Amino acid sequence: MVEMKIQFVKFALVLAVLFLVSACGPQVKVSPLGSLSGTPKEGTIKVYEKNDEIGRAYTPIANLEANDKSYGYSRTQLRGMLIKSAQSMGADGIVFGAFHKSTGTGPRISWTLIVPSKPKHTMTATAFVFTE
Repeated sequence: MVEMKIQFVKFALVLAVLFLVSACGPQVKVSPLGSLSGTPKEGTIKVYEKNDEIGRAYTPIANLEANDKSYGYSRTQLRGMLIKSAQSMGADGIVFGAFHKSTGTGPRISWTLIVPSKPKHTMTATAFVFTE
């Protein structure tokens, strides 16, 4: 009976560690604006800072948001994540939106420690395909 309890505790600890590792790091949230049936692009895609720079007819296919979840990723790293995400859905290009940096929300409880919260970075973009 004691051995079964030890096995259960070990199993629960392994699950907890897997959950924590999978929840770590930055994430890209994809909000499709239609079907995302494009094949992934190889090589580079067009990158724009503003809509009026595009100069060709295009159709947005997804809104993207990269969030570093307070792990201190740079703007360059977040941009790279968004570009890779747009490439993987078959976009011809990406136009960047806002970059937000929150100052944190004060102390937070992490396990049994109270730690100061870190700033959180969020960057948005729109993936698109050319229509002409």
